[in-house]
Amino acid sequence: MLSTGNAAADRVLLALLTMQRESWEQGILGHALLDLGLDEAAVLVADAAVTRQRPDGRLGEPPGSVGAVNGAACGEVVRHAAQSTGDPRYAVALDAQLDWLTRRAPRAADGTLFHLLDGRQVWADTVYMVVPLLALTGHAGPAAAQVAGHRERLHDSRTGLYAARWPAGRRVRPGDRGQRGAGLRGPRHLPRGAGVPPARARRAALSPGLAQPRMSPRT
Repeated sequence: MLSTGNAAADRVLLALLTMQRESWEQGILGHALLDLGLDEAAVLVADAAVTRQRPDGRLGEPPGSVGAVNGAACGEVVRHAAQSTGDPRYAVALDAQLDWLTRRAPRAADGTLFHLLDGRQVWADTVYMVVPLLALTGHAGPAAAQVAGHRERLHDSRTGLYAARWPAGRRVRPGDRGQRGAGLRGPRHLPRGAGVPPARARRAALSPGLAQPRMSPRT
């Protein structure tokens, strides 16, 4: 049995490891294991994400999934597995996920990623799923562009809050029924090796006026 040295945390970890998960939940579990220093368990999580990878590159997705970006949350743990095991299977899987994000995933004209395959919606969730992985793997420009594109659509300058979703064609305000977000209060997870002090990353995330480059439209 894996142990964190904390009985309550161990119970949570056991529950996580015995549950079937969506791709984004798999990614969050991978982040938690890496943060806890449970590297061997993290490789097991990466193995499952690669096993369930869709042919288009989305990690951890079951057949029929319409999530366009959630599998990217598994990218960091797959990168860890590639580096720690040397197994090329993980590196190939990571490359496919990154190619999907940077070239082939559905997106708006300015490059901002849509969250779903079957709808033109921008979700706050995408920032968590996508931006840390892009930054960690050297795609700083695209990572910054996603932050800018999501901020432009979701941020309400009157309140300082962020909406949860934006359907293409109109700006959603946090007061819209069914669209209220909890607000983006800074990154919840910083990937290993990102090279960004947490305080600096949090300041960047909370600065609506921060200039950021834009992504090129998808051809």
